[in-house]
Amino acid sequence: MPVELHEALQQINEIRGQLATTETFRGYRAVSAAATGLLAVLTAVLQGWLIRDAAADPLRYVVLWTGTAVLCLAGSGLQVLYVYLLQQSAHRRATTRIVTGQLLPALTAGAVVTFTLGQRGLAEVCLLPGLWAVLFGMGVFASRRHLPRAIGWVALFYLLSGAAVLAFLPGPAALSPWLMGSVFGIGQWAAALVLYWNLERNGQRG
Repeated sequence: MPVELHEALQQINEIRGQLATTETFRGYRAVSAAATGLLAVLTAVLQGWLIRDAAADPLRYVVLWTGTAVLCLAGSGLQVLYVYLLQQSAHRRATTRIVTGQLLPALTAGAVVTFTLGQRGLAEVCLLPGLWAVLFGMGVFASRRHLPRAIGWVALFYLLSGAAVLAFLPGPAALSPWLMGSVFGIGQWAAALVLYWNLERNGQRG
């Protein structure tokens, strides 16, 4: 391959990479974000019905909310994968990979924290709701460069909510079903509103 052609291809790849780092990610959908918020509220109702006293059975609490998180991630992940496979633009596909990579550290940290603290005592499990909110907020912040600007307020909501839970709701009070239901319900519905208003209302899904 001639040197000039090789350098031209390298430059094209660099340009594609730069475009991917500034491209708005359109793989998330308002309906899927709203659905995860609804699932959080339904899980809160289910917790009140299945677990009368989370402090007496903290492991059951962890299993319930971990199962909900897995369902939400699976649904959102399949939807992102579907959009990715249909996408014809190379740099938009690259953007999807970048955003996924930015979110993975927070999700991995959440899984590690859940596994580590979830099998210990009540005091450690009571830290999880606040940590979940903080880590999720960090994940949203990490990918906000590729999302509508207003998503930063959603990330801030999660961070402040998690910090408030850790600071002001020590002990079994943190395991209230409506704490998780309200934080993730409100947060995900707010994310759905941001996605719809900025990317979807005028048919700009891409």
